[in-house]
Amino acid sequence: MVKTLQIDDGNDGTESLKGYFSVMHGDRPRYMFYRTQEQEYSHIVETMKELLAFDDYRKWAICVTTPFRQNVPIITEMLENMGITVDPDDRKKGNGIKPGHVYVKTMHEVKGLEFGAVLVSGISSNKMGYSKNQGPEEQRQESEKFRSLVYVALTRAVRFAEITGHGSNPYEGFDVN
Repeated sequence: MVKTLQIDDGNDGTESLKGYFSVMHGDRPRYMFYRTQEQEYSHIVETMKELLAFDDYRKWAICVTTPFRQNVPIITEMLENMGITVDPDDRKKGNGIKPGHVYVKTMHEVKGLEFGAVLVSGISSNKMGYSKNQGPEEQRQESEKFRSLVYVALTRAVRFAEITGHGSNPYEGFDVN
């Protein structure tokens, strides 16, 4: 389960959900953490198959999102090798998000979009979002930006949101299921 994180609101304050009301309700987001990328990606494939089996999710688009552009073709190929067709979503040509389609995008690319389900993949350690060459304050700021980006990706989901990761250290602030 995702704990309540302090998220920067972009105006030197903290984002608050006070006063927000959603007419849509889904399960609480969960964080699934694995030792290897292969285990994480196998879980993503199985979850996608489960979601696509429900009529309710075919009414919406489904998205796997990742912080790293280089993972988009890897995840796309893996899904397609398992029989899940991935739509390229080329909005520049006038094609938008379509119900019943599956997309793989970076977390930056999902801003402003809405999906029935979102799987945020590749969230592994609390050191994500900054380089080791930065000082403690720069690391804190970059880490905060990264957490905000994960938050935005999760809020793109209408009914189902899940975070996955792999490696030796889960991301700080999330309870591993």
